[in-house]
Order: sequence, then structure tokens, then C-alpha cells
Amino acid sequence: NNFDTPVTLPDPEVLADSKRRASWIVYQLKLRGTSLAAIGRQYGKARNFPGNALRRPWPLWEYRIAKALGREPQELFQSDIDPTGAGQLPWLVQAVRYTATESVVLK
Repeated sequence: NNFDTPVTLPDPEVLADSKRRASWIVYQLKLRGTSLAAIGRQYGKARNFPGNALRRPWPLWEYRIAKALGREPQELFQSDIDPTGAGQLPWLVQAVRYTATESVVLK
């Protein structure tokens, strides 16, 4: 396995269903030899911090989870983004801010 290669995205129906998406993310992390708890520890936080992003929008942890899978947050957390583009959740605005600060740490 090449862990630098981005994961292949599942069917859109999986990503649209928050429970199925969470299960898929946990499975993909496990295949890469890591976990949500490991991502939390990597950033000096309690092991349950990243898991909260699977239950509710949390841009920083969504970003970190996506990067651990070699993807962009908007690819994995599509249902958290307003499809009209108007009145987007703070997700995209905050993700841009986090991208600038996290890119150095995650490389």
C-alpha cells in the first residue's frame, strides 16, 4: 500500500449519509494504519476530538481527517456544504484559514 496516494472516493450516496461516511472514513484510516484517536494525539488533543467532526461540522478536524486520507475536506464532507453556494456554512471560510496554517504541519 502506498499511503501517500489519496483514497478512492466511495459512491456519493455513502458520503451523503453521515453514518455511512463516518464508517467509511474510520475504515480508510484503519487501512492506512491510523485512526481518529491517532490524529487527535498527533495534534496534542484528546482522542475523541477528531470523531466529533464526523457528527457535526468542525472545519479544523474535517481538514485534518481529509488530509490524513490524501483528500480535500470538501470531497469528504460534501453534505456540510450548502449546495447552492449561497450562505455557505463557515466550513469553507474556515477551511481556507486552516489550510494556510496546517499545510506546513501536515507535510
